[in-house]
Amino acid sequence: MQKKYNLSTIARGLLLAPIPILFALFIYALITEPSLSNNYENNSYLRFLTTVTLAAYIIYIFIIWPILFLTLYLINKYKFINLYTLVSTAYLYGVFLSILGSYLKDNDFPNTLIELKMLLILNPIFIFTGSTALCFWLFLKCRH
Repeated sequence: MQKKYNLSTIARGLLLAPIPILFALFIYALITEPSLSNNYENNSYLRFLTTVTLAAYIIYIFIIWPILFLTLYLINKYKFINLYTLVSTAYLYGVFLSILGSYLKDNDFPNTLIELKMLLILNPIFIFTGSTALCFWLFLKCRH
């Protein structure tokens, strides 16, 4: 039987969950940028990269975190938080964020079979949402 988690544990886990993927993206962008060999651009690129990473985390805290917290509160109410539920939720939120991003960017919904395949099967946003769900699951397992 699944156990019920404290709301403070869920809130803390949600605040810490995106940090590993943001750190990995920060390091990846830092290593793959060819202008790092130029000392004049290195400092400004590092500052830009730090600003973008912090902005992404702040957007996560103020926009995405409340929605995830409410969802996990409802799932926790019925003692149903497990890895499968978290990955399924991450997949659904990844699809939702892709549709929302597509609509806000192009004022268009995916309407061809190729676009639907890219949305449902090869969705790159699932890398972010899935890794955040996995980090959250690992945080919950380490806490209890």
